[in-house]
Amino acid sequence: MKKTIRFIEKITIALAAITICGFIYNNIVFEMLRRSIAAGVYFPGYLDGFALYSAILYIISFIFHLSSITLIVLQLKFFKRESILRSFLFFASIISSLMLFGDFALLSDISKEYVFGFPDEFYVLYLSQVFHFIFYACLLAMLTKTAKLYRKPDTEEVVIIDEAIFNNTHYVGILTGISGIIAVAALAAYSELWALRMGIVAISIIMAIPYAAMALYWLIIKLREKTGSHWYDEKQYQDLSRSGLITLGISILLLGTSYGMQFAKINTEMLSLIWFPVFFFFILLLFSGLTLFFNKKA
Repeated sequence: MKKTIRFIEKITIALAAITICGFIYNNIVFEMLRRSIAAGVYFPGYLDGFALYSAILYIISFIFHLSSITLIVLQLKFFKRESILRSFLFFASIISSLMLFGDFALLSDISKEYVFGFPDEFYVLYLSQVFHFIFYACLLAMLTKTAKLYRKPDTEEVVIIDEAIFNNTHYVGILTGISGIIAVAALAAYSELWALRMGIVAISIIMAIPYAAMALYWLIIKLREKTGSHWYDEKQYQDLSRSGLITLGISILLLGTSYGMQFAKINTEMLSLIWFPVFFFFILLLFSGLTLFFNKKA
């Protein structure tokens, strides 16, 4: 497996170099577009000469993201120890790849709305670029770190019931829970009700994808291990049981609070749109956080 990982790593590094150059190029184009619209001198076709190159660079960037996801998944299986950085990169690589499509949607909206004034979509577009940048920086940090590990003999012990996958899944659960709550809260705070109604389901599904992918990966690993019913060791069963019991109690309190607010007609329309996504992401955050807490406590 090490040879396969090193091969994909070389491809990823090559694509990363092109992607980072493309990232700089595209952000220069975005800034030129923003300044021209802000100055009121934008005309249709003003930046058409740059559009084709930007589109090609975005396609290469998407291929780079697919290569990165493949590399991270293989590393999660190869290295026997849990890693917060790899867990974050698994989460970030999926979100960043989905945000590439969001960038295209934002640029499309900007091209339609600039005649009515400065489009607010620019702020979201630049926030998206910040997240891409964080992902690229963390990925390069991981590649630098793992390059040293490959030169060392593999002395890590093999865990019978894979502790690394268990913990990495809950790290991704924590990241998904936090980001999901922030995304839903931001959408509710800065959107009209009609926009909230249009976007809440899509945003919630997108934010939940990393955890769903990690859980699916964990399931595939366990099915291939053919361990029968012994998917957890005794300690993990205890951790999951305690976390599940506490999460159940708090979830009942949250549902009761939500029901009480709707019964009292406190912002009922907005509450009816956001209560389930907020509830889902909070429960995921709580369950994953408690499981890791109990796991590390012993």
